[in-house]
Amino acid sequence: MLGIGAAVENMWLAANALGLGAVFMADVLVAEDAIKRKLGIGGDLVGVLSLGPHDGAGRPSMGARLEDLTIWR
Repeated sequence: MLGIGAAVENMWLAANALGLGAVFMADVLVAEDAIKRKLGIGGDLVGVLSLGPHDGAGRPSMGARLEDLTIWR
Protein backbone atom coordinates (compact mmCIF):
# COMPACT_ATOMS: atom_id res chain seq x y z
CA MET A 1 0.00 0.00 0.00
CA LEU A 2 2.89 2.35 0.69
CA GLY A 3 4.11 1.97 -2.88
CA ILE A 4 0.64 2.73 -4.21
CA GLY A 5 0.52 5.90 -2.12
CA ALA A 6 3.90 7.02 -3.48
CA ALA A 7 2.82 6.31 -7.06
CA VAL A 8 -0.43 8.25 -6.61
CA GLU A 9 1.47 11.17 -5.07
CA ASN A 10 3.89 11.28 -8.01
CA MET A 11 1.05 11.19 -10.55
CA TRP A 12 -0.74 13.94 -8.59
CA LEU A 13 2.40 16.12 -8.58
CA ALA A 14 2.98 15.52 -12.30
CA ALA A 15 -0.64 16.43 -13.08
CA ASN A 16 -0.27 19.60 -11.03
CA ALA A 17 2.93 20.51 -12.90
CA LEU A 18 0.99 20.15 -16.17
CA GLY A 19 -1.74 22.48 -14.90
CA LEU A 20 -4.25 19.71 -14.29
CA GLY A 21 -6.39 19.17 -11.22
CA ALA A 22 -6.42 15.85 -9.39
CA VAL A 23 -8.52 14.20 -6.72
CA PHE A 24 -8.13 10.75 -5.15
CA MET A 25 -11.36 8.92 -4.45
CA ALA A 26 -11.69 5.69 -2.47
CA ASP A 27 -15.47 5.89 -2.09
CA VAL A 28 -15.93 4.87 -5.73
CA LEU A 29 -15.14 1.31 -4.70
CA VAL A 30 -18.86 0.73 -4.12
CA ALA A 31 -19.01 0.69 -7.94
CA GLU A 32 -15.80 -1.32 -8.39
CA ASP A 33 -17.31 -3.93 -10.71
CA ALA A 34 -18.89 -1.31 -12.98
CA ILE A 35 -15.66 0.72 -13.13
CA LYS A 36 -13.54 -2.33 -13.99
CA ARG A 37 -16.04 -3.37 -16.66
CA LYS A 38 -16.09 0.14 -18.20
CA LEU A 39 -12.27 0.37 -18.22
CA GLY A 40 -11.79 -3.25 -19.27
CA ILE A 41 -9.43 -4.01 -16.39
CA GLY A 42 -9.13 -6.80 -13.85
CA GLY A 43 -7.65 -7.06 -10.39
CA ASP A 44 -8.66 -5.12 -7.31
CA LEU A 45 -9.12 -1.36 -7.17
CA VAL A 46 -7.69 0.57 -4.24
CA GLY A 47 -9.06 3.91 -5.38
CA VAL A 48 -9.31 6.18 -8.38
CA LEU A 49 -7.17 9.21 -9.19
CA SER A 50 -9.29 11.50 -11.31
CA LEU A 51 -7.33 13.97 -13.46
CA GLY A 52 -8.55 16.84 -15.58
CA PRO A 53 -8.73 20.58 -16.13
CA HIS A 54 -9.87 22.81 -13.29
CA ASP A 55 -11.06 26.38 -13.06
CA GLY A 56 -8.29 27.35 -10.63
CA ALA A 57 -10.72 28.59 -8.00
CA GLY A 58 -10.40 25.65 -5.63
CA ARG A 59 -11.96 25.48 -2.21
CA PRO A 60 -10.90 27.55 0.75
CA SER A 61 -8.84 25.53 3.23
CA MET A 62 -10.76 24.26 6.22
CA GLY A 63 -7.59 23.14 7.96
CA ALA A 64 -5.76 24.68 10.87
CA ARG A 65 -2.97 27.16 10.35
CA LEU A 66 0.57 25.79 10.50
CA GLU A 67 1.31 28.11 13.43
CA ASP A 68 -1.49 26.46 15.42
CA LEU A 69 -0.05 22.97 14.85
CA THR A 70 3.69 23.57 15.22
CA ILE A 71 5.72 23.95 18.38
CA TRP A 72 9.29 25.23 17.93
CA ARG A 73 11.76 24.58 20.77
